[in-house]
Amino acid sequence: MSIPLRVLLVEDSLADAELTLAELRRGGYQPLHERVDTPVAMQAALDKQTWDIILSDYVMPCFSGPEALKIAKERATHVPFIVVTGQIGEATAIETLTAGAHDYIMKGSMARLASAVQRVLQDAVLRRERREAIEALHKAHEELRLAHAELERRVEERTTELASANQELQESEERWRLIVRNSPDTVFRQNRDLRYLWVANPTPPLTEEQVMGKTDFDLVPADEVERVAEIKRGVLDTGAGTTFEVRVIISGEVRWYDNIIEPWRDAEGAIVGLVGYSREITERKRAEEALRESEEKYRSLFTNIPSGYAFCEIVLDDKGEPTDFVYLEVNDAFERLTGLRREDVVGKKVTDAIPGIKEGNPEIIPIYGKVALTGKPAAFEVLFEPLGIWLTISVYRPKQGFFVAVFDNTTKRKNAEERLRESEEKYRTLFNSIDEGFCIIEVLFDEHEDPVDYRFLEVNAAFERQTGIENAVGRRVRDFLPQHEEYWFEIYGKVALTGEPVRFENLAEQLHRYYDVYAFRIGEPAGRKVAVLFNDITDRKRAEAERERLA
Repeated sequence: MSIPLRVLLVEDSLADAELTLAELRRGGYQPLHERVDTPVAMQAALDKQTWDIILSDYVMPCFSGPEALKIAKERATHVPFIVVTGQIGEATAIETLTAGAHDYIMKGSMARLASAVQRVLQDAVLRRERREAIEALHKAHEELRLAHAELERRVEERTTELASANQELQESEERWRLIVRNSPDTVFRQNRDLRYLWVANPTPPLTEEQVMGKTDFDLVPADEVERVAEIKRGVLDTGAGTTFEVRVIISGEVRWYDNIIEPWRDAEGAIVGLVGYSREITERKRAEEALRESEEKYRSLFTNIPSGYAFCEIVLDDKGEPTDFVYLEVNDAFERLTGLRREDVVGKKVTDAIPGIKEGNPEIIPIYGKVALTGKPAAFEVLFEPLGIWLTISVYRPKQGFFVAVFDNTTKRKNAEERLRESEEKYRTLFNSIDEGFCIIEVLFDEHEDPVDYRFLEVNAAFERQTGIENAVGRRVRDFLPQHEEYWFEIYGKVALTGEPVRFENLAEQLHRYYDVYAFRIGEPAGRKVAVLFNDITDRKRAEAERERLA
């Protein structure tokens, strides 16, 4: 059978509201709801009737989760408040819980909604019972005080009524004890020496007998007892109640307790001791510690990653087209890589923080808008004109309407690439302008490290004129000069292995030419590459031979 549940939905999206209601019905609830999306509407709904629970989105066009929480705390103090949102950062989650929200549910994890609602409703019942118990206890205290005062006033005037007054006193005390025994809290009374005079529901494994007659110095850990005693003495001195948390170790396990301490007064109003209420909050403290550690890990990563990081919200025009975006958070690397200060960009539109972005880079806002609206990530490299720097950017969507840009400044690399391109152009011009033949070869060795062939990797324009060989690049010399002399391989192999340059003159019989050659190794030794600069000296060699013949 479904459980009736009066639900106030603070949600601008009708579709999301229907999903929330459907999840509640699947969880066994019969929601009776009203949906609001403005402060005025929420206030009117709270004034109109009583609600069992408030479920609120975090980000809305005309409202927000924190504003809704503030209104709830003012007008519906005891109604549980759960944030149901598309995505919320850990830091924001902690801030929301600290502000008074009882839980938060990611819209991607709606299966947890019903159990979360059940838990906060149970907690609300416990809090109400606790308030009622305290109020009943105070009422019982007041009744007891009045009963004592009435008894003393009447003792001389109406002695015959003494039995009736005693009966009323016993009934009042019994009501008080009944309330205390059924409370989940530990309830106790101490005198002005902080000695326990009475205790109910002591913290296991302690028993009432082990607590009665003891002081805090006998029961509270040494590292906490002075603080606890000082707080309680302050209540005795000022008469003002207080709350505080205390850590104790029971059976080797650390436990945390939330304590309420009030002054105990006699019939004349004098403070004669303390009454206290203590509830275990160990699980809550563990959850808070886990959240804190998670936040520290996130913050450490966010602060120390070398890449720039910007969390932004896209801004749409009346037609729903991306027209701007607002910086919500940036890391230290953002400042270092862009030269922009955090305080000059966070909370501002990019068109205000970086004037000229639409004119210099009109493509950027549409790219970011597409990611924020569709969820499809993007990556690109761009010359960011307003700052005169190159950026490599990766963009993804953490939630609808928002995006995260992670980027690196690649200006140095791009400048180096440009210098390399210019250098290569100069080299290529020189390479193809010289009259000498020039080539780069890869010397090929057998398994014994003996040179057996070489492959042409690059040749200049003069190469073909000097050798008569066409389309040499990529070919092995033995493929078209099978009878090529062995000394060519031996000389080039030695240069490739030792790195020692060499100059020589040799005959290439199959080419019918003599060459003056200068060979030197280039690149890493493992590359086995040799650069060869050469001239055809056939005519000179023939002239020398003719002179020798005539001589």
